[in-house]
Amino acid sequence: MRFILMIVLLISAISCKEKAFSQEMSTEFCKGIKQLDLSNSSAENILKDMTQLGLDLRNNNPDKVKSIRNQIAQQIGTDDEMEVAYAFAVKFTGDLMENCPEYLTAVRKILPQKIDSNATVGYVSGKVESFLKEWQNEPLDKKYEMATDSIITYLGFCANYSENYPNLSYGDLSPQNDVHIYLLHNSDDYLKAFLVNTQLKGMGYKAVEFPRLPEITIKGFE
Repeated sequence: MRFILMIVLLISAISCKEKAFSQEMSTEFCKGIKQLDLSNSSAENILKDMTQLGLDLRNNNPDKVKSIRNQIAQQIGTDDEMEVAYAFAVKFTGDLMENCPEYLTAVRKILPQKIDSNATVGYVSGKVESFLKEWQNEPLDKKYEMATDSIITYLGFCANYSENYPNLSYGDLSPQNDVHIYLLHNSDDYLKAFLVNTQLKGMGYKAVEFPRLPEITIKGFE
């Protein structure tokens, strides 16, 4: 989907190659976002401006980037570039989401338009949000996997499913997509896990594909 590719470009621009930024760097990035016209700019222009902010931070602070990269490598016990990048992505995204509300506004401007909820979306998203609170200590990639699995599972338990989505053809994933988009706009925990999963995908790591067809197990062929 187009918006996923846009976010991959954004995160990759600030975290590939020399992959390390401290909280100081996320603070500087936030200052730059605060200068953007988030109310009147298009998603494409917001992405372009945020990408340039990330590139400027990296290119204007080579010594600091190298130093913090080494610190992260020491902390996680490896200097593998992809492992360092993942550790950075979690920290940098977390710092921005906790301390920079403008970052959340900007990212959600890049997402698909916010949808109106229905009984099915409300029921399933409520379940997922409740589970996310219970899963606070889980790694973000695992949290996203469990959250998307729960969306698929609880769509099957919703009493209003057929009423809200009549005459769905096989392979129509719009109910999953509706819950997904609703959570991206309304759950910071889900959005953070989604961004980290997107970073993994952009770096070539194994990542969750969602929406997706549910797996069907036939007895005798497990």
